[in-house]
Amino acid sequence: MLTYLQVHLYMVIPPILMLGAIYGPLIGRRELLKVLWLGLMATIWTTPWDNFILSHSGWSYPPSSIIGKIFYIPIEEHMFFILQPILIILLHCIVTHGRLLPFDLALPSDTSDVTDEWALESTGLEGAVNRIPSVLKQTGLEGDGTKGHLSLRNVQTLPRRPLAASIWLLSTLLGLLLVLEAHDHIDLHTMAGPAFGFGLRAFYQGWILLWISPVIGFLTYLGGRLTKQDQVALVFGTGYLWIVDTVALRSGSWSISTETTFGLEIWRGLPVEEGIFFFLTSYLIILSISLISHLHTLLLLSRDLPPCPPSNPIHHITLLAGVALSPPLVDRRILQALIKGEQTLRKGSKSFDVAKLAFGREMRLGLVVIYAWCRVTDNLIDEPYIAHSSDGRTQSPSITTPISDDSLNPARFMTLAAIRKHLIEAYKSDSDPEEEFPESQKYPAQIYRPTPDSKLDRILDEIPHLTQSDRSAFHLFSKLVPRLVPIYPFQELCDGYETDLRFPSQYIPFDHATGATSPSSASAETVDQGERQQKRESFDLTEHLPIRTTNDLLKYADDVAGSIASAICYLAWSVLTSSATLTQNRHRQSRASTTRPVDGYTFAPALHDKGRSNPQSKADTALGSRLSIIRSAREMGRALQLVNISRDIAKDALISRVYVPLSWFPSASSLLSILYPARRTTSAIVANATVNAAHAPAPPSYAPYTLRLLDLADNMRCASADAIEQLPRTARAGIRAMVASYFEIAVAVRRQDGEVDERGVRVSKKRRISKAMTSIWLGGTRASASSDRRYSRTAK
Repeated sequence: MLTYLQVHLYMVIPPILMLGAIYGPLIGRRELLKVLWLGLMATIWTTPWDNFILSHSGWSYPPSSIIGKIFYIPIEEHMFFILQPILIILLHCIVTHGRLLPFDLALPSDTSDVTDEWALESTGLEGAVNRIPSVLKQTGLEGDGTKGHLSLRNVQTLPRRPLAASIWLLSTLLGLLLVLEAHDHIDLHTMAGPAFGFGLRAFYQGWILLWISPVIGFLTYLGGRLTKQDQVALVFGTGYLWIVDTVALRSGSWSISTETTFGLEIWRGLPVEEGIFFFLTSYLIILSISLISHLHTLLLLSRDLPPCPPSNPIHHITLLAGVALSPPLVDRRILQALIKGEQTLRKGSKSFDVAKLAFGREMRLGLVVIYAWCRVTDNLIDEPYIAHSSDGRTQSPSITTPISDDSLNPARFMTLAAIRKHLIEAYKSDSDPEEEFPESQKYPAQIYRPTPDSKLDRILDEIPHLTQSDRSAFHLFSKLVPRLVPIYPFQELCDGYETDLRFPSQYIPFDHATGATSPSSASAETVDQGERQQKRESFDLTEHLPIRTTNDLLKYADDVAGSIASAICYLAWSVLTSSATLTQNRHRQSRASTTRPVDGYTFAPALHDKGRSNPQSKADTALGSRLSIIRSAREMGRALQLVNISRDIAKDALISRVYVPLSWFPSASSLLSILYPARRTTSAIVANATVNAAHAPAPPSYAPYTLRLLDLADNMRCASADAIEQLPRTARAGIRAMVASYFEIAVAVRRQDGEVDERGVRVSKKRRISKAMTSIWLGGTRASASSDRRYSRTAK
């Protein structure tokens, strides 16, 4: 016979430990609250019920199977009140982890409906979108009930469900009737009331329904519902508990009274009542944690709520209760843009797509928004390279076909200027409620009342070739990011874009760069030889390559990658912590607005302003720690960018971009061999070149530059890795996974002795996942740098 304690030790606690080890790096205050709240509620709600059932011999425990009792309930039973929620919560967290949003919405499968509405609003064609998709009617997402088409886009993600709740009300009434019959309160002979003829056998089932149905009904009324992933967790959780119960019943750990049950079994040894009990309790737990996850997500989506709940459990529960009773409306286009942003991330960055799963949902949501904005703005800067065919479709021009700088450069700089303007205005709109436009005319992403003449929409209209999908990324960014991350990292990213604009906006022909006569140009009789010779003599290739020294390289890497690394730090503090405002002056400390964590980063202006001295960290230990973390994060960001440059050195050269510092090239011919690897430059051509070259260049080799870049990246990685462990605990695993996944690129480059081509290098998804998983659970970011280097050498 198994004792009750042995059942826990052999069958309940081991899976909890296993699941906890798997999900442990991501367990934060949100998950702990679920355990505390559900464990407490299970104990409070179940203890009286359990005592009553045991007092009526609904089931019993052999004296040799238990340690002792508190009233009628064994001590091990009280343990189970806590262990079951922990088991189901951990299982649910793992099964549903891949979802960006913890709730289902019947939104269109593509963004056409959403982006078309934004397009119509920007032109004032409001009547064209005065409709509600039928799918929204079916799911109760009807909006706020106000007049006009604006309400049709404000969906309630947590709509009341009275009809579904009424089913559980009927279940409660059924349970009451069974209980009354079991206790002889219904006269079976006179039929004074409805009777089923079960008598005392209805006791256990009646009390199960009467005990649990009202709670499930209340949560269902509030809007609780299960997604497909929730249902999978329910099936696995219930199935496993059925197995545990069957083993315990067969081994005599406890027994169910045959007088108070129907006598039916799901399988040998498992009464129907027990199966229903574990199904309903598991359903209640999953419904509760799904609802709590939904509320946590609404904290991020609503600008009037704190993105991070308080660490105090009582305040935490109070906040969630208020949101549950009065949930905010959400623009369904924002939800659609989130889905689109996740698709953009999945397609645009394999390393990031793998690493994102090592972050909790709240961090992932913010990262998807930031990444979508970065990807769209980066593409817009390069958009003038897109040519349009006669039928209106876009196609990439041949890299050997020069495109006039007169048309490309103004468009690119105009795009960058518009991005900067939009960025500034988005932050102004978010932080200044007393701006020029009244509340009803603010930016549509900030409140749910768009106007065709809003400042931000007019700025977006200045960007050429802006698609409606791109526009949605700007809307999404302005809705979520300004209250979480200061503006400075994104302004620095724009500085990096400006460096890119200093490169040639077109492919530079070989004869133009060197002054040599190519076979094609020699046969072109229509070319004005004198004009071409004049251009050759006046053209200086080095003036079009802005990365001249190592400092230039590091400055560029800091702008495009160090900036985003610092943004991730701010995001982590905003959604994972709820600390007081950090200021440089202790006497000026005050608590930041809980709805705008960005107001607490008072050190940010000085830290990101290259013209000022960095703020002193000695005045405040917490402030000094955050400053140190950001500096280290930027160092790690620079390291990752150097890895990217080493991988793309050949591909970048195809569009005349050389991010390797000019000071690293021993001669002009070495530089030309990188820019024109397909041209085996002869001594005759070099002799005619306007650049200084004493000897003909050797066959092009990227290794001297890629390996030097990777060595520099490794040093930066080792110097900054320790700071990862100073970030909020649930952000560390994702950062480690991201770094490990990116540095697999470095391993692949080294495995090829530093030689790459325009296709870069390929790292299998299996290898990325394996390395990311190792870094998540074993850590060791600093140590893995040297191990990666050793691996790349031994794997050849």
